[in-house]
Amino acid sequence: MGILNKLKRRIKQKRETRLALSCNNIQIPYKSSRVSLHISGKNNTVIIKNKKIKTGKIDIQIYGDNNSVIIDSDVYVSDKLRIIIGNPNSNFAPAYNCEFSIGANTTIESMEYCTFNSGAKCNIGAFCMFSYGITIFNTDGHPIFDLKSHEIINYVKNVSIGEHVWVGAYAKILKNTVIPDDSIIGYGSVVAGKFTVPHTSIAGNPACVVRENISWDSFAYEYCQNNTIKSPVVVSAIETVAKLVKDKKSICRFGDGEFDIMFSRASLSFQKYDDRLCKKLWETWNSNDKNIMVAVNASYFRVITDYKSIFLHKYLNRRRHKIQEISDTNKTYYDSELSCVYKMGKIANCGQYYNKVRSIWKNRDIVLVHGSGIFDKLKYNIFDNAKSIESVIVPSCDAFDEYDTILQKLLSMGKNKIYILICGPTATVLAHDLAVQGGVQALDFGHIAKDYDWFKQGIETSTSAATQEFFSPD
Repeated sequence: MGILNKLKRRIKQKRETRLALSCNNIQIPYKSSRVSLHISGKNNTVIIKNKKIKTGKIDIQIYGDNNSVIIDSDVYVSDKLRIIIGNPNSNFAPAYNCEFSIGANTTIESMEYCTFNSGAKCNIGAFCMFSYGITIFNTDGHPIFDLKSHEIINYVKNVSIGEHVWVGAYAKILKNTVIPDDSIIGYGSVVAGKFTVPHTSIAGNPACVVRENISWDSFAYEYCQNNTIKSPVVVSAIETVAKLVKDKKSICRFGDGEFDIMFSRASLSFQKYDDRLCKKLWETWNSNDKNIMVAVNASYFRVITDYKSIFLHKYLNRRRHKIQEISDTNKTYYDSELSCVYKMGKIANCGQYYNKVRSIWKNRDIVLVHGSGIFDKLKYNIFDNAKSIESVIVPSCDAFDEYDTILQKLLSMGKNKIYILICGPTATVLAHDLAVQGGVQALDFGHIAKDYDWFKQGIETSTSAATQEFFSPD
């Protein structure tokens, strides 16, 4: 009898699934046992933009019509996400015209959302982090009315959770609640009402603002202020440029590509892995030559205040400890982002900054070392105040294959010139060897021509498309 009942239930579930697919808009780009979907109604929309669910389960139950559930891309569920709209119980009417959405790059340990009321909406912003045991209850279940007027006094409206909100374990968020951007909800808090000031910590039962002007990130405590892991000194881009102007030193920059080669023997989009290149990068990184300035991204050792820096967060999850281990805490490093300050939004007055940069080669002879075509799309020439300009064209991809030829050619061109290198990791080691072997000032300045041009044109830099265009090989 038990086997027969199980078979009947499976047949019923298959029929309901076919009905849901035929009467509703279901867009889930994969078949997975980790997604459980039950819909009793029509004209509902369920869209999950994740390419796949890595771990955890998503359980969606909809009882009613014209409701929508939208889960944006890169939402990570560790344990379980349950979304319930409406109720199959005969004591409750189906729910209509409800909305539930989660923004991109949000992580969830375990959370349950529930509403029984038509028109209820819950919108969660991007870059949020939910701990375990979270409940969002956008309903009272039953109406409460005034005895004199007989008016309903507990109508359900929206739950709105802004971007970059960290919700602590076992927190409960009730109907008609607004939580502002870049906020924290404390452990076990019961949150109800509208909070409008961002950068706040909200905690208690009932929850209230307990601290203002704060932010948060998922980095390790060790990298906070008064850290237990001592970090090296990395001076600012402005100080780096001042040093180059005053002392006429050479600079070698290290970024994610150089470290990928050093740590993982990785090939880049414009430079295949080479054992000798890797060895020379390590030699350059450890250089104590008095004429060499080694530059690194200061963000590798600091709090990341821009929560939208997805690439930087992911990169540092893999690399921060290794970069920390190889750094000399008694050494001063310089800012590797000095050549892309406009794109990275690091300098308030880019005009003043670039006037200082251009003074490095003002009325001097310069040699530009670069791949073909990198200046073709630029409207403004950052080097137009130089006394003279010579170009040495190197391969746009895999420039290190011709390293010895390039180095010998540059060494033969004279000591009274500035060598400006725009050729990826090859530029990093080339600047070192030119300074040590040739006694010249060599600047690993990739991106600087494009950054200056974008600044002069006022090109928008904040979009992902702009980032891809800016850092893609020319």
